[in-house]
Amino acid sequence: MEVRLEHKTMAMCHPEDLWEVFRNIEDWHDWTSTFGQSGWVHGTPWQPGSRFFIEIIQPRRLDLEVVVLRCSAPHEVVLLCHGEGLAGELWIHFMGEDWDRSNLSIEAAIVGTSRLPVPELKAVISHIFHDWFEGLSCVAVKHCTSIAL
Repeated sequence: MEVRLEHKTMAMCHPEDLWEVFRNIEDWHDWTSTFGQSGWVHGTPWQPGSRFFIEIIQPRRLDLEVVVLRCSAPHEVVLLCHGEGLAGELWIHFMGEDWDRSNLSIEAAIVGTSRLPVPELKAVISHIFHDWFEGLSCVAVKHCTSIAL
């Protein structure tokens, strides 16, 4: 089974503001209901080969180990995630659109076996991406505003 997905949104801030919020994986659960605990388990954070774990708590419980394949902060991160018979490569981009807004995008290629039918799996992953990026966008805008004040 192979699933390909893409999600895009916009934030009224700079890519650097998105990166400042995104890079602190231990805080992700503070701004999205999708994630539980997370933490680095190997290597220097955000360097190729470094690893972290993350709990997905909704819409379905799942524990993942994530390997950083590439990081060109603050614009691009490529991750390899695996858990419960699935592996996925994620390409995450924070691209400045204008002086006051950025596009956030994630592209995913997921392979493996799943107990869920493909349409349901796509819906679950789409929900995770939406919740993750909308939360990130909101917190990054607040971060940008607090720096400007």
